[in-house]
Amino acid sequence: MTGVNGSEQDGQVWILAMIHSESIGVCTAPLSEEGFSSDQLAELLWRQLNEPIVERLTAAGMMKPVALTDAGLRIEQDAWPFLREIQRSRPECDEEG
Repeated sequence: MTGVNGSEQDGQVWILAMIHSESIGVCTAPLSEEGFSSDQLAELLWRQLNEPIVERLTAAGMMKPVALTDAGLRIEQDAWPFLREIQRSRPECDEEG
């Protein structure tokens, strides 16, 4: 997870949270010249999106996280149902050619 740099004008930033290509939700925050550190961004995401994050992880049979840090969530790709479904739906590559 990386921080968000500020800009010359204060505004609002929209942040799309995803776990292995699956959209979990969008949160918004005011953006100042200082921007956000990765720790602050993790705290913001957790404060606004902890319910859908926990719901998706528990629905996938994973442990319920108690917080989000700047290290993100440790989730193996093979364990994520959404990603497995995408991989199953892709046609096999043609090896001739």
